Amino acid sequence: MDVYRSLFARATRAALDLIAPRFCAGCDAPLGSEDLFCDGCEASCSDPDPVPHECGISVVASGAYGGALARAIQALKYEGRPDLAAPLGRRLSRAVARHALGPALLVPVPIHPRKLAERGYNQSALVAQTLGRELKWQVRERALRRSRDTHAQARLGRSERLENVKGALIERERLEGSRVVLVDDVVTTGATVSACREALGRAGAIVIAVAAVART
Repeated sequence: MDVYRSLFARATRAALDLIAPRFCAGCDAPLGSEDLFCDGCEASCSDPDPVPHECGISVVASGAYGGALARAIQALKYEGRPDLAAPLGRRLSRAVARHALGPALLVPVPIHPRKLAERGYNQSALVAQTLGRELKWQVRERALRRSRDTHAQARLGRSERLENVKGALIERERLEGSRVVLVDDVVTTGATVSACREALGRAGAIVIAVAAVART
């Protein structure tokens, strides 16, 4: 059955490529069997080890933020490319699987309703959905909410980032005793991670790691 499924998937992909050819998310070169990047762009992406972050927990990332991976994330977030969430999620799932975090609930970092309305989607939630399908883990998209529309973290220093998200993340579900992996697109100083971790702690959960598409 798996063989037939694989053959069907490949045939479907080939048919779709004829109708709507795919291009590298890093350099726009036509793709063949590749999922996200051409061979050159894929080779430029490093795979950092899951070391403890300054936020106090391990961050498992599919690569370091920069080059082709950074361009793909920017397109996902700011250029209306939600289609990139699935291949980025599959890429991240391979990194998570390699590090045997064990079954856990996946909780995406929320965005404010105003931003959700403007963008049309929460990129971290889309990545989490693919991650959940690949790993067969449950996704709890509504576990957290963002109570106010914070400034873009990328433009702020560390102390400003901490102040920016202070009190902005609120728990909305009880997760008593649950092991949680927080899902985000990019982890930098970890200010948002820390705020989410505090909220999830109030909900009774234990955050065991962060799964991020990229880390700086």
